[in-house]
Amino acid sequence: MLAEKSTRVDPEFSAAPDSGEDSSRTNDESPALTRALRALPPALRSIIAHPDYAAARQDPHFFDPGPGCFHSPLLIPGMEEAVEILRATIESRGRMLVLGDRDVDGVSSTALLGNFLRDRHEKKGGGLELVVSDDGDDYGLSGDLFDRIREGDADLVILLDMGSSHGPEVNQLLERGKQVIILDHHQLHDRIPEAALDGLAFVNPCRDADVVCALEHDGKIATVGLVFKLLLAYGLSFTKEWQRAFYYPDAVGGAVSAYRCGCFLGRFVDLAAGQAAFPDLEWCDLTESYALAAGDLEFFTPGIDAEPAADRQLFDARGLTAGKIVLGYMIRSRPRLLEFVQRTADLAAVGIITDMVPLVGENRALVRLGIGQSGFPRRGERPYSPGYEALIGALGLPADRVVSRDLSWSIGPALNAAGRMGNTRLALDLLTCEDRNEARQLAKDLVKLNEDRKKRTARNETVVARHFEEHPELLEQPILFCYHEDLEPGVSGIVATRLVERHHKPVVYINRDGKHAKGSTRTHAGLNVLKLLDTAAELFVQFGGHPEAAGFSIHYDRIPELEQALQAAAPAVLAEHAAAMAGGGNGESGDEFHLELQPADLGYELLRDVELLEPFGSGNPEPVFCLRDVHPAKIKYMTDGLHARFQLRGAPSHVDCVAWRLGARIAQAAENKLPVTLYGSLEMSYFAGRSRLQFRVERLKAASDAAAEKLDF
Repeated sequence: MLAEKSTRVDPEFSAAPDSGEDSSRTNDESPALTRALRALPPALRSIIAHPDYAAARQDPHFFDPGPGCFHSPLLIPGMEEAVEILRATIESRGRMLVLGDRDVDGVSSTALLGNFLRDRHEKKGGGLELVVSDDGDDYGLSGDLFDRIREGDADLVILLDMGSSHGPEVNQLLERGKQVIILDHHQLHDRIPEAALDGLAFVNPCRDADVVCALEHDGKIATVGLVFKLLLAYGLSFTKEWQRAFYYPDAVGGAVSAYRCGCFLGRFVDLAAGQAAFPDLEWCDLTESYALAAGDLEFFTPGIDAEPAADRQLFDARGLTAGKIVLGYMIRSRPRLLEFVQRTADLAAVGIITDMVPLVGENRALVRLGIGQSGFPRRGERPYSPGYEALIGALGLPADRVVSRDLSWSIGPALNAAGRMGNTRLALDLLTCEDRNEARQLAKDLVKLNEDRKKRTARNETVVARHFEEHPELLEQPILFCYHEDLEPGVSGIVATRLVERHHKPVVYINRDGKHAKGSTRTHAGLNVLKLLDTAAELFVQFGGHPEAAGFSIHYDRIPELEQALQAAAPAVLAEHAAAMAGGGNGESGDEFHLELQPADLGYELLRDVELLEPFGSGNPEPVFCLRDVHPAKIKYMTDGLHARFQLRGAPSHVDCVAWRLGARIAQAAENKLPVTLYGSLEMSYFAGRSRLQFRVERLKAASDAAAEKLDF
C-alpha cells in the first residue's frame, strides 16, 4: 500500500472524487481539467500534488492523447515572413543552403528541414545543400565556413541554431543578393540582425518579450521546435484557414474573440469591429466551423477587460489555451496535415530533449508525439525515419517503447558525439538517409564514434585532474577556469558539466581546436554565464549560447587575458546574481522526493502510471521515490565494486535495484546488516536483448541516526 507522503504538498490540490463541489480546483484549473485529474490513478494523483508538477495541474492538455496542443506558429516573430520567403524560393526552384550548428539541436533541425526540402524542393528541380558546422569550424557563422557561404551561389540561406548574434555577417549575405531565414532561440546580443531588412526573416521568440512572458515555457523553444513550427506554418499557408479569422461570440454583449491559425488577434466589441481591424481576412464563426467539445468552450472567453484592439500580442493564459484548441481542430480536420505533423515529430523530439528546454506545454506535447505517446491508436505504432530507426536499433533500444530517458541518455549523446568528434556530417547523413541498409551501417559507425568519444572524455578528465593537482590555487578562484594544451577537442561541454558538479562553481573550459581555441561555459546555481562572457566580449572571435551554457572561440594568445578578465569580473557578476536570488528565490521546492513507497509497491503497474507523466526533463522532472528502512539482498557488485545490483526484501522478484557509483556504500550497509533509505526512479532496463524492471538508485542515506553512527555516509 502506498505510504503517505511526508514532504510538502500543494494545499489546494486535495482530490475528493465526486464531492459535488470543485474543492480540488486551483485558481488556474478548469472544471474539465479537474475531472481529468480525478480520473488518474491514486499514485499519479499523489505525485502531481507535488509543487514540481504545477504544470500537470494547470495545463488542460497535459494528458491529452491527441496530436494537438501546439501554440500557433504565427505567435513567433518573423514566422510569417519566413513562410513567404520559403514558399517563393520553392516555387521558383531556387538554390537553398541550410546551415546548422554541430550540436544535436542543430543537426536534428538541419535533418528535419533537409528531409522536407529534399522531398518538396530538390526532387522537383530545386537546388539544396545541407551544411553542418564541423571539424575546425568556428562556432556560429564565422571563419572559412562563412566565407564559403558568402561566396556561394545560394539564393536563400537558412541559418539554424545560429544567427541571432551575426548581424554584420547577415548584412553581408543580404548585400550579395541572398535572402536569409534565421531560426534560432539563443539570447539576443548587440550584434543582433536588423529584423526589418528586405529579404530577411528573423525567427526568434526572444525578439518579443510579450511572447516570452505569455508562453508557459517562457519562449524557450529549441531550434528544432522552431523548424517544426515553420513547416507547420508552411502547410497551413496552403489552406483556406491561412486567410481566415475564426471568431467566438460571447454569450452576452455581442463581443467576439478572434483567432488566425490559433493566433489570438484580439477581443472586439462586436463582429463589425473585428472585420474593420482585419479587412483582408475572411471571418468565420468558430462554433459553426468546428464541433467544439463542451469542455473546450470554457476557454474561449479570454477575460480581457480592454478596448477593442487589433494587436495580436494581446493575449492572456486563457487566450493562449483557446488558440491551441483552434489550431488543434485545424490539424485534426486535415488528414494530410495531421499525418505530416505525426511523421516529422520524431526528430523534433530528440532535439528538444537534448537542448534541455522546459518540457511543459507545447514542448512536452511535441516530444510525446515524437516518441509515440500521443497521436497514434496504440503506443509503439509510430513510424520513425529510416536513419533514426536504425540508430534506435544500433543502441539496443526497443522501437516500440522509446522514452525520454532513451533520448537524453542514449540517442542524444550518440548524435552529439558526431559533432564533438569532428564528424557532424555522419549524424546528418544518418538522419537524412532514405536507404535502410545504408542507415544501419551509418548507425553502427555513429555508435562506434560515441565509444571513442567516451574514451576521449576519460583522457581529458585525467588531464584536468592532473592540472588542478599541480595548480590547486586555481580551485580557490571565483570561477573555475581550465585550459591545458593536452586537452582534446569535442568533449568540452561534458567535462565542464562534470567540473561544475564536482566543484560547485561556474566553469570556463577551453581546449585547442584548429586555428582557434574553443571554450565552453557552464552555470552553477542559476548564474547567467552570458553576462559573465559579456564582460570580455571584445576578446572573443565568436561567442553566444544560453544563460545556462554558452560557447566561444578565441585566439590562443588571448587566453591568459581572458582568464584575467573573467576572474576580475566574476565577483561583481556573482554578487549581482546572489542579490537577485535572495530577492526572488529560485522557485525550487527543496523536497527530496515526490512519493514514499513500500518495496511491494514497485511493479509494472506503477511504471505504467508514471509513464503518463512522460516525457521527463527540465520543467517536468522524473518522479523520485523514497524507500525507507529497506535491506538490500542478493547483491552483485560490478566494475570492482564501483556499482551494485541487488534486490530488496519485500519487493517483487522481477524488480532489480541498481546503484551506479554507490557500490561501496551498499557494501558497507550490507556488512553491518543495517537498513538504508533509498531515493530513485523506476524504469525499464535493456541489455543484451533482455528487458527488466529496475529501481535506479540516485542517492541513499542511513535509515536512522543510530545507523548513521555506524556508517560513514
